[in-house]
Amino acid sequence: MARMVGDGEVSGKRILEYALISLLLSGTLFYTDRFGWTQPLLMGSSLLLMVVLGVVINVKVRLNTNAWHIFMLLSFFSIVSSGVNSEVDLLLRAGTLFLSFIGCVVLVPPLMLRCFSGKAPMEILVHYLFLSHYPLVVLPLLTGGFVLTSWGAYQGMFYNPNALGLVIITILAAHFAEVIDVIENWVLEHRGPSRLFLFTRIIGMTCLLFLIIMSRSRTAIITFGVLFIVSLFVIVSHGFDKGKINVRRFSKGFRIATFSLLIILLLYFLTPLGALFERNIISKFLYRSSDILDGRGDVWRYTIEHATLFGHGRGFFDQTITAHNTYISLLGQYGIIPTCFFIIFQFHIFRSMLKFSRKANRRKLRHFPLLMFMVFNLLSMTEGMLYKASMYLEFMSFGIASYELYVYKRTTELERSG
Repeated sequence: MARMVGDGEVSGKRILEYALISLLLSGTLFYTDRFGWTQPLLMGSSLLLMVVLGVVINVKVRLNTNAWHIFMLLSFFSIVSSGVNSEVDLLLRAGTLFLSFIGCVVLVPPLMLRCFSGKAPMEILVHYLFLSHYPLVVLPLLTGGFVLTSWGAYQGMFYNPNALGLVIITILAAHFAEVIDVIENWVLEHRGPSRLFLFTRIIGMTCLLFLIIMSRSRTAIITFGVLFIVSLFVIVSHGFDKGKINVRRFSKGFRIATFSLLIILLLYFLTPLGALFERNIISKFLYRSSDILDGRGDVWRYTIEHATLFGHGRGFFDQTITAHNTYISLLGQYGIIPTCFFIIFQFHIFRSMLKFSRKANRRKLRHFPLLMFMVFNLLSMTEGMLYKASMYLEFMSFGIASYELYVYKRTTELERSG
């Protein structure tokens, strides 16, 4: 009997591993010409596997009631929109979004705790992000070399260079969360970091930043800058809020930061990196200075002017005119009411992730959900990010954060009552 239970746990773990990897890959392979057709297959199979696995092993779920009510209203009005516009495609997409919520927010946290007992769910999520996405970045470099497009940008296996930038910045968000953990342990908790771990992460992040520069993705480079600033703010604000900053270590950290900035400046001015950044990023901003949105503003303005309560359906945008914005896409196709509920849902996610970032002091990678919220919403300003890896990571990290906040609340109540 014990062996049967053990075999069942192993099988459940393998199924969940496949579901997580497939779901993350589904949104990213969409960015490729060769494998884009696999998105619905991978997405559908992974979400259904999560639901079936949850039913088979009788996993106990804990609903975030506010998120559940908001998303139920979002789904209901999305269905109404599909009826108003008489479009089955809108209905299928609304169902897919609801199934994504069930799989990622409701089922993933308890499934991870059941199938990966003893491991931190956030670490598991980041592990499978790296496992599924690093090969997509590294293998084309090893097999095809560093081949540039006719306009001097690198795109790897993706259908355009900007897509590569979006994928890389998603990976970088996880690395930022890791580095924040190390620095907080060092400066705030008085525990020394693993120098090898920190060194490898910084080298990896530098290489990924180089690829972003070579992709010439303005969206990705802006997101990188925001993540960097947010990371610094999180470390400092958390330290002063808790009164844990060790002055000696903070002073040492400041000196190291100053030295690092000096190294960056030397690399910028004395190596080809500075010239590459100016040629690939700065020049692109200057070239588009008269229309920094690259024509997107006209589409957004038209969509807002013609917005209705329940949208215009899938035909509002076509292959030549696309929204290039998650919220504008929802507004044009589903209408004002569903879009408002999606925005409310994102605000709820932000509040929960901010609370988790501040309160879950002993949780590893506790800032990852907040950073993923930033990535999804920043990228959504210039690209449609529904059903992409950043959306699934935001949903899953929100589900994990909500679950652990509930456990934290219950533990605190028991300690007070005891």
